Amino acid sequence: MEVLVFKTNISTPDVTPLVADRLTRVSGIARWTIDFGDRDKVLRVESQAAQPHDIVRVITSAGFRCEELD
Repeated sequence: MEVLVFKTNISTPDVTPLVADRLTRVSGIARWTIDFGDRDKVLRVESQAAQPHDIVRVITSAGFRCEELD
């Protein structure tokens, strides 16, 4: 299992259903979380198959900023 980490501007939990809808379009995701308390609103994705560019694509298509963190 790989953990992918992203900086986002997803600032409130009320948009979680929209994010969940987008992430279900990416195959191989086992679990994901957003740390709303972190200044970077960190999105962590646990996956065996998802690629970082796939996550960035679906999150940005929902109107949010998303960039992979090292």
